[in-house]
Amino acid sequence: SSKLAEMNFVLSSLSMDFIGVKQVRLANFQLGRVGVDFAANADGSLSFGLSLHSMALSDMFTKLTKFPSIVNTLHSSKNALDFRLEKSKTGDQYVFLNLAAIELVASPGFIREMTRFVSIEAIEKVEDTQEHELVLGLSSKDDPSKDTLADAIADAWSNKSKNQQVWKVDCIIHAPIIVIPEDCWNLEANVIALDMGHFHLIYGCEPSQNIIDW
Repeated sequence: SSKLAEMNFVLSSLSMDFIGVKQVRLANFQLGRVGVDFAANADGSLSFGLSLHSMALSDMFTKLTKFPSIVNTLHSSKNALDFRLEKSKTGDQYVFLNLAAIELVASPGFIREMTRFVSIEAIEKVEDTQEHELVLGLSSKDDPSKDTLADAIADAWSNKSKNQQVWKVDCIIHAPIIVIPEDCWNLEANVIALDMGHFHLIYGCEPSQNIIDW
């Protein structure tokens, strides 16, 4: 079958610094390899893929901290994020999602400075948005796009029921691990660690051997 469209995009890496008041370096955000691919055929079938190897946010504000990584993906050789969507010419769909665990560290000094940084940007953005809406006579409260996702899901499920389409969904989600240190400079200080576990959703697919054994 002839292809209507085909696209492949790869971002090898991304590094971005957050600079606060008086040119103080607050944080460094890094992304590992990002890959996106899309293909659409003349018969109506299509495929879409998204992968992210790693993601990290480093604390550059708290000097001599024992917790330099505020956000860090925890995985070995696999990607931190894998997403795949495939649709056949008959309308059958397959969705796969694999999300690795993410470690989040609640560093008080870092959170305070980043809140201040974001608040300044947010206030300016809100003021610009409100001024723009007044000029155009628009209001975010009357935004019709809020129900777009719900309508799309309802339409997809309605078409599935009418046309006897097959859906296969496989979602593997490792919940974030939240770390709350009592003291960011003392290795012997108390630490609260919250591991929210592992969520696996299967619909229309054969379960893994581990689930069968359980």
